[in-house]
Amino acid sequence: MDGGNGAGRTLAEMGARLAGMRFSYRVEQRPSRQYWESRAKDYEEYRSAAGEYYMQAYYMMRGVDTREAELFLVQAAKLRQTGSKLAGLMAEAAQNPSIMDAKDPQQSKWSKGVRDGITQYSEMCLGLEKALSASFRGFCEANQID
Repeated sequence: MDGGNGAGRTLAEMGARLAGMRFSYRVEQRPSRQYWESRAKDYEEYRSAAGEYYMQAYYMMRGVDTREAELFLVQAAKLRQTGSKLAGLMAEAAQNPSIMDAKDPQQSKWSKGVRDGITQYSEMCLGLEKALSASFRGFCEANQID
């Protein structure tokens, strides 16, 4: 992060990189270690890039409207916290991929909780990202920023 001084990648470049990652929050019930290890790794990369993007957006907003920027920062922090929980659940699925097999009749409560948690936190992260995007888009439109 550059602290908002214009050094490093621009917000547009960061946004393009993020869009190019094509990460999807859609949850697949695959009981494969390779799948979940790859998924967890991809999510960590995406989460890092998204965090940089939202912080850069915050720095830009702060220069125009401190109050709105602070509200945006709170939303970004909530996404970071929720994403951290999702990353942890994905790591558990990678360590114990059989928990993602919803058809296994001998699933424990813990397994079902992890599987349901991945779905729940994926949906929460998606909702938070949509809210952040809408907030930032609205800010840019209201302040005539391209």
